[in-house]
Amino acid sequence: MKRGAFVKLIPGTKAYACDKCNTQYTWFSFINRSLRV
Repeated sequence: MKRGAFVKLIPGTKAYACDKCNTQYTWFSFINRSLRV
């Protein structure tokens, strides 16, 4: 459920949203965005 929410909330994650590396890329994007903002 969290994965879906993150993918929906964070545009661009869909491109890297693969069940295998979903968590890694999601967290990476989330941290990257946090640092950017």
